[in-house]
Order: sequence, then C-alpha cells, then structure tokens
Amino acid sequence: MNKGQQHRMLVDGILNTPQPLRGKGVEPLMRYLAKIAPHANGDDLGRAMEDAAGIMEDRAKDYQAETDLISTRYLPLFEGMPADTPLIEAARHKAICGDPLGIDVLKELGESL
Repeated sequence: MNKGQQHRMLVDGILNTPQPLRGKGVEPLMRYLAKIAPHANGDDLGRAMEDAAGIMEDRAKDYQAETDLISTRYLPLFEGMPADTPLIEAARHKAICGDPLGIDVLKELGESL
C-alpha cells in the first residue's frame, strides 16, 4: 500500500469509526487504525487526523446551513399550531388559509389542496 492509499484509509477509518468504538477513548481508536494501516507512523496519523477534522468541520457547516434553512423556511408553518402538528398538516392548514409558504411547501411535499 502506498502512502496515498494509507492516508485515505486512515482518514476514512477516522470518519467512519465503527459504532462500538465511538466514545470509548483514544486507545480503541488507535488499535483500530493500527489494523487499517499497520505501517503508519505518528506523522501519518497526525495528517490523517487533521484532514478528518477538516472534513468534519465542512460537514458541520453543511449541517448548520440545513438547520438554518429549516429554521427560516419551515418553522413559520408551525406558528399558531399545536406542538405535535406534523409538517404536512401544518402546510396543508396554512395553504387552505391562503398562506403562500404553506402552498409552496405543500407542493414541495408532492401534495395538493
């Protein structure tokens, strides 16, 4: 295995750590990574950790953007509705009342009045 393949495997191993190892600390993760790339040294692991951290930061930004969209786009549909109202029902109710957002969201969900 060349260094590039090893690096990709380490980064992938960090990003996709098996569920039973998550939250168990560094030692189980290091044992797992040592099995993936037994010839990796400290510098290799450091670079892989930095790259994995960068990818996680990018993912976090994407998730935050989605959260912001949900907050600004969909939460207004629930204003004045009971707390347990499903999205489709809130959109349908608002659409029936002539709310443009309710109408748009109802269409997005593949529904009609």
